[in-house]
Amino acid sequence: MKKINLFILMLLISAYSFSQVTISAADNCFIVNDNVDYISIFGADAFDPGADGENVIWDFSALVPDGDHNIFDYLDPTGKPHVDIMTDADVAEQLNSGSNGYFYFDNNGGTQWNRSGFYANDGGIEIWLAYDGGPLQLYPDNFTYQTSHDVVPFGATGGWYMDGVGEDEAIIPNLGEYHFDCDAYGTLILPHKVYLNAMRVHVTEDFQIQLMMNGSPAVTSTVSDDAYYWFVEGVQGPVLSYVVSNSAKSTTHTLQWQKPYDAIEVDFIAVNNTSGASSTTGNTDDEFKMLNLSYPLDNGSSFTWEFTPNNVQYLEGTDANSAHPIVRFTQPGTYTVTQTITNANFTPDTQTETKTDYITIELAPQLMADFSASPTSVNLNGSTDFTSNVSVSNGDPISGTTTYQWAVSPGAAGVHWNFTNFTTNTDQNPSVEFYQAGCYAIQLVVTNSTYSNSPVTVTKMNYINVAGGCGTSYDVTFNVVDENTDPISGAQITVDGYSAITTNASGEATINLFDDTYNFDVAAAGYEDYSSSFTVNGTNQTVNVTLVEVIPTEYTVTFTVVDENTNPVLGADITVDGYSAITTDASGVATIDLVDGTYNFDVAAAGFENYSSDFTVNAANEDVDISLSPLSIDDLTNANISIYPNPSNGIFTIQSVNIVNITIFDVNGKIIYKNSNITQANVDLSKNQKGIYFIEFKNNNISINHKIIIK
Repeated sequence: MKKINLFILMLLISAYSFSQVTISAADNCFIVNDNVDYISIFGADAFDPGADGENVIWDFSALVPDGDHNIFDYLDPTGKPHVDIMTDADVAEQLNSGSNGYFYFDNNGGTQWNRSGFYANDGGIEIWLAYDGGPLQLYPDNFTYQTSHDVVPFGATGGWYMDGVGEDEAIIPNLGEYHFDCDAYGTLILPHKVYLNAMRVHVTEDFQIQLMMNGSPAVTSTVSDDAYYWFVEGVQGPVLSYVVSNSAKSTTHTLQWQKPYDAIEVDFIAVNNTSGASSTTGNTDDEFKMLNLSYPLDNGSSFTWEFTPNNVQYLEGTDANSAHPIVRFTQPGTYTVTQTITNANFTPDTQTETKTDYITIELAPQLMADFSASPTSVNLNGSTDFTSNVSVSNGDPISGTTTYQWAVSPGAAGVHWNFTNFTTNTDQNPSVEFYQAGCYAIQLVVTNSTYSNSPVTVTKMNYINVAGGCGTSYDVTFNVVDENTDPISGAQITVDGYSAITTNASGEATINLFDDTYNFDVAAAGYEDYSSSFTVNGTNQTVNVTLVEVIPTEYTVTFTVVDENTNPVLGADITVDGYSAITTDASGVATIDLVDGTYNFDVAAAGFENYSSDFTVNAANEDVDISLSPLSIDDLTNANISIYPNPSNGIFTIQSVNIVNITIFDVNGKIIYKNSNITQANVDLSKNQKGIYFIEFKNNNISINHKIIIK
């Protein structure tokens, strides 16, 4: 009796400890011939299932599998033991191919997941159970966050016997209660896979089991389970489960995840770490985490990330080979992102995903600074009031704390000049009194750590004219054009010692300077930098600048086109988006020079199926290898080969969409006409005898025959 008691208790505890729950039954319930593999995990006894709530991140990336597998097969229940008492059983669930035990389920045509009962056999001890009143609808059709579901009470009847002899006895679970609570959703991070929008369902179970023998209760046991299941829409069964099962005999912990795929799968999304949301837009201040949704993330996988253009800065110790790199895009623009995964445990061992024009980056809001003075010409012992003007480039109010640092040169504070009217060199709008004649430069440094371009320095040379010390100033107008004399707007001109000025729509910018010789630099996007000098000598003047456009570096892309036997394909037309077609030579090779970027292309060759793909040029020459598949005979036959008129007086027109070689035979097999590499031919057989002739069309070792008649 002791053996029977232990067996029954262990069997029933395990039977009720794994409750299958779905989010959307239409997507997630099992049907006949399904299979799912769960991998056990070390450390189940100490597992913390994490927080509940909205947008939770469950980071279980440190979990370690122990290699044990639980494989569930879903079978046709027909003919399985005691299935006849399971109302509307559609599916039999079998664990690890063990024929000694089944759970029976009613899936209601693949739309629900209801338990009908179970059967088990262990060394001649059999037990079976069917729920009273039909299948037990434990779960609603759909689970939604902050919804719950209860099944209470429930009962069932069944039986058991030993060694196939004796009177059937009853096993009755009663006083049962199942409670399901959709308590959280968010991102589930496992070592091998990241799941977005995972739903966690918290399941508690509490029921009593009575084993009847000779009409009296022989064994009574209470089972209490506490379980967490994580589901993802479209994935059958939980992707992660944690079950704590308690009985009078023991407490067991079960932790396992679902093995998702048998092949490498590549996917990713961009998460803007500044906003914390999935996003493909941002600015040059934002940090982006490339969240890798691929499989597997562990088990020997290596990763390569490419960004085009390559204006990225890797952050927080990540690099181009990290699983989830964190990057900042240093220049505004549109970026193409490519991820490649390599893992020798799979065939094929490499998969690549390219998302063209995936991320759009704008220039981050910039801190703008300037200042003015009134007056700019003063007498000895006179003072000047300075007014700072600080703003943000996009017009938003200034955020954070702004500090100011003023400097006056030449001379020394307290001797040649000094801050006055109770102001200092750190005030936003100070006043300065001057004690000695001279031509003074003023510098303002504005700092605000909210903005990436902080600090901003503004310098105005020869700005304060004290007692005529500066002399007379003159306007210097820069006129910036391209090689076609078209004005260049937005060119930055920096004169030594002065803040940069920017050209307007007419390509002009003006600065006021005193007599002297000055060096200057000009920079404009898309043009080579320009440096020179000029001299101011008692008059206004114009400085003409012609900028030379930067020609992007081109790299050679070499296409090699072969057939399935690696023979070169001559005459294949390759069309790269936006460029004229190129054609392969006798070696199957064609080349084109291109600048950095990702390109789509198509290949068309007579007798072969069309081919389309893409490639990326990234500061290096690129080789693109292409293997074409030949058209089948049906393809060639259906390729609009036409012969007309047929029958005729001997003059035929032959047309084909593909380039073909044609040979015409008489009924004795004698060749009477040949032509090569044609798509159309006018054939004159009018001097031949009336009768039947045969035309052979041949293309890349594929041949078909047509009959023609001369009447």
